[in-house]
Amino acid sequence: MVLARPGESCWSTPMPKARPPSQPTAVACALGAVANRAPAHRLWAAVAAVLFTAAMRLGCGSTPVPAHPGDPAPISSVDVIAAAWHTEVGVPTYGIHGPLATLLPDFPGAHELVFGWGQRTFYMARNPGVGDALVATFPSASVMLVIPVFASPNAAFPGSEIFHLDVSQPGLDRLEEYLWRYIKKGSDGRPIRIGPGPFPGSAFYASGVTYDLARTCNTFTVEGLRVAGLPISADGVILASQVVDRLRSLDRSGAQHR
Repeated sequence: MVLARPGESCWSTPMPKARPPSQPTAVACALGAVANRAPAHRLWAAVAAVLFTAAMRLGCGSTPVPAHPGDPAPISSVDVIAAAWHTEVGVPTYGIHGPLATLLPDFPGAHELVFGWGQRTFYMARNPGVGDALVATFPSASVMLVIPVFASPNAAFPGSEIFHLDVSQPGLDRLEEYLWRYIKKGSDGRPIRIGPGPFPGSAFYASGVTYDLARTCNTFTVEGLRVAGLPISADGVILASQVVDRLRSLDRSGAQHR
């Protein structure tokens, strides 16, 4: 596993080198704030404190996800992108098969699709306000943001910490099934696209999973990794910093390396 050089938070990340020039950079942090301005940063800092405090008081935890210790040797990899309060999971397009492959025509030429899940109102707001933030503290609707990556993840997300994680083919298949379950489908069985994402090339899709204090974007990330076969637990995970700490511990344990 390789940890990219940490840099700025995604609130100040420049647009990455890309193909095309409008290649999207790191997604907005936390529940998906898309404004790249100091007021929004302060707003989310306050919201994060509320979420963390409330979750600790509730003693909430994630739903247990079974481990998969009997997987064969790794043959592929997935990425975790961590920036400020938000984390996402990247899957190589060459390894996407099954139902999730129905997304591929929406992102022609992408080498990787990055999946970020969050609270719908706050994530999709152009200029999220206090009201949007408060909605995120209660069980509410969610949304999936999909970002195409045309270069390497490190080039596409220069201000983020990037973890490259080795997975087996069965693990990659399970992760894709996990991501597919988070995306809401229409009567034709296809993902429901509900709008463009905050950066050119990205798109929002409806999600049928409820967002609440026990299941944040960071819980989503870690549970996906466990489904993929990594020896990591989502229990108690709320913030991106907790995800990063667990991935660093995983790296030190030698359980994953690249």
